[in-house]
Amino acid sequence: MSDLSTYLPAEQQAIRAKCFHPSGAFVEFRNEEVEQSITDRFEKIVRQFPDRIAVRTRNETLSYAELNAMANRIAHSLLERQGRKTELVAVLLEKDVPQLAAMLGVMKAGKFFLILDPSFPKARLAAMLEDSRAKLVLTNRDHRFLACELAKGDGQLIDCENIAPAVPCENPGFAIPPKALAFINYTSGSTGEPKGLLRTHRMILHNIMLRTNLVHVCEHDRISLLSSGTSNAITNTFLALLNGAGLFSLELKKEGVIRLAGWLSDTKMMPISTKPISRLIVFS
Repeated sequence: MSDLSTYLPAEQQAIRAKCFHPSGAFVEFRNEEVEQSITDRFEKIVRQFPDRIAVRTRNETLSYAELNAMANRIAHSLLERQGRKTELVAVLLEKDVPQLAAMLGVMKAGKFFLILDPSFPKARLAAMLEDSRAKLVLTNRDHRFLACELAKGDGQLIDCENIAPAVPCENPGFAIPPKALAFINYTSGSTGEPKGLLRTHRMILHNIMLRTNLVHVCEHDRISLLSSGTSNAITNTFLALLNGAGLFSLELKKEGVIRLAGWLSDTKMMPISTKPISRLIVFS
């Protein structure tokens, strides 16, 4: 990626360098950083900012260290039960902290995930599960009955709320190549049958690199998460978590648009940084 600032006079280059982010803290996402796994990048961010807010939802607020520990326990559970084989894991959880931890945990175990939004019609969820051929569903007690209906006779269920206390919370240390699959998402089907699209770690990191460098995302930012289960929602999640920013989630389907204005105001005013300037970046 060429840097146009090299063609500017020295005085203008100095001004531009200070304007990457209002806080002056932006660090460019480099090309070579695409050649790793999403989880490698996330664990690096955890080491840098363990105590920063990683995610805030209506129900819970977790630091990067806490989110990483939750994801690690899911990863170790999957590895203990399924081994290191590459496989698809369907995640049937509401848009909340457990869903984020499950996404990370599945990838930390060297597997890839499919988000099943419980608010979708049952027929659509069943079609996605059948087409993807996922045989393992990660869920919780709230959605266990639905998971049993969807998985039918040959599916396996893992209740993420029943993970044994003895399961370790340290990083599994499982090497994952950039070309490995990260997740599969389905199109809306507005122009025909929904199609499953496979995404690799490298593809997602390249997308995150472009967005990071365009918007100048850094650890002093807060990024909204208003949609659920879509490719954009997953990408916006990683845009925050792979840059040390705070991910602030609102379940718009439940809360309604009326709640949105107050939520945005509250989120914008919340202090998450010792820097005098931070931003709220809103994505639909």
